[in-house]
Amino acid sequence: MFALVDSFMKADKLEWTKCSSICSDGAPTMLGSRRGFTARVKEMNPNVTISHCFVHRENLGFQLSWDRRLSNELGNVMQDVTHIVNFIKSKSLNSRLFKKLCAS
Repeated sequence: MFALVDSFMKADKLEWTKCSSICSDGAPTMLGSRRGFTARVKEMNPNVTISHCFVHRENLGFQLSWDRRLSNELGNVMQDVTHIVNFIKSKSLNSRLFKKLCAS
């Protein structure tokens, strides 16, 4: 996967130093400490931030709430959380403001 993305970056004259973050699904091929995609990107740009995809986190939490047959109240909370996360992640400005708020 890295070779494919790297060739795209080179073909379009994009610099790895301009890549600020990578979001992945947490698969071992993505996160492998030596040969995973994120490790290879970190070789190209050590300042890259790696995060787990919010949609995957959200989905995992939602599945847990249904699998365990938790109360309707918790289901409502999960829906509210889903709406909030979707709002924050829907626009890059929202994400930047939220990140800035969390850092302070």
